[in-house]
Amino acid sequence: MKLLLTMLAYLASLRASKHEEFSQKDVDSVILQYKSHLEEYFKNLDEDKIKTGFIKDIVIDKSKDVPEKNILVWDLGGSFFKLCFVKIKIINGKISCRSGAPKNISYPQVSDETRKIHWEDWAVENMLEFVKEQNIIPDSSSLIVSYPLKYDGEGDASVERFTKFFCFNNTTSDKKIISSIQESINKQVSTQFPDCKLSRKELLDRLTVKTVLNDSVANYFSSKYKETAFGIGIILGTGTNAAFPVTLNGQRYVFNSEWGSFEPKGLPYIKEEIEIYNDMCKEFTNVNFLDVIAANGCKFDLLNRILGRKENLITKDNYKELLLEDSPLYDVLMKRSKQIIAGMTWAVISINKPQECCNLECLTKECLSKENWINDCSRFECLIVTNGSGFDNVVECKNFEEIMEVKPEDLENVNLVFYRDTGLTITGSALYTLHYLMKNNN
Repeated sequence: MKLLLTMLAYLASLRASKHEEFSQKDVDSVILQYKSHLEEYFKNLDEDKIKTGFIKDIVIDKSKDVPEKNILVWDLGGSFFKLCFVKIKIINGKISCRSGAPKNISYPQVSDETRKIHWEDWAVENMLEFVKEQNIIPDSSSLIVSYPLKYDGEGDASVERFTKFFCFNNTTSDKKIISSIQESINKQVSTQFPDCKLSRKELLDRLTVKTVLNDSVANYFSSKYKETAFGIGIILGTGTNAAFPVTLNGQRYVFNSEWGSFEPKGLPYIKEEIEIYNDMCKEFTNVNFLDVIAANGCKFDLLNRILGRKENLITKDNYKELLLEDSPLYDVLMKRSKQIIAGMTWAVISINKPQECCNLECLTKECLSKENWINDCSRFECLIVTNGSGFDNVVECKNFEEIMEVKPEDLENVNLVFYRDTGLTITGSALYTLHYLMKNNN
């Protein structure tokens, strides 16, 4: 085994000489391209796009105590369908949050039969089984989806498009998520809870989701556990995405950037990366470029292709055994991903500097002009929430932080704070639902 590992490491070192990390010039190019892309996008927004494509940012009122709520969070669209109870309260001006162990439920294999199933019926069936197993009726429920959403302006939303190997009926047709889930629960709940002491109305109310968020937006809302004026929620896992606040028409919204669909031009991409992307496009619809190039979903396929492995393939389960962790090739591929993400992160910070205030105390004051922002707002702090398998250990997090240390000249005074924890999308969703309950006096 030692001989095999040594040979693999040697082979990787030879191949790595042909596959290099991006230069700082490449990263700077990503910053400029993505900044230009965002500026053009925001410039052309109309009222309808703001209403349907953005969700309002929140401020958590911690001046009053809020008794503990047990919120059931559903998480759809990741590697598994997850269900998790989160206990959350506000006591003495502080938010306390404790999440249980999530239940990971595998999706059915894609087939003609699964294409006939509506995801909400499948999800509700598994949710009801989980609630029975735990013998707990939640106080409220919330839903996270890993797909772009279209809001109706009345608290509900529909899936704009399904991506990432969705195995169910993928007809969207503006189908409202919360109302569809409510209908499905209404059909199934009687057989699952025939002896429940709650009234049917109260049981339905506590099981039906009150809020629906994209996973990236839920990740962003986890920044509300920290005291900061500006935060960015980044996901680098099977796909990649980011959410961050923007000010539009005097109102603060959260933008789900779907930056996985962005395609930086002119970068020295690896031949095998483009091959995988083209293969994915032939097999699936709505394949996002950076979900393939920068995210982790195709990393091991890329390693196998570069190394010419036809059998005993490297996977997420065995790579630590088959490929030494200090393998030069593995390090290069992971760094390339984070260099792209770092460039896009700096672009986000850059476009927000005219709108965002430097600290919590000045949030209610008039924002500084673009020209004076650096000189007068040297205390500007940006909280970066990192989530996903691309940040699943201290080494990967540290590597990203080191890449981010190379700051653009006009952003040298920005103070970066990094926040990483387990289950941030789940706790972010629970906090958003708590805000909903507080707002509606529930």
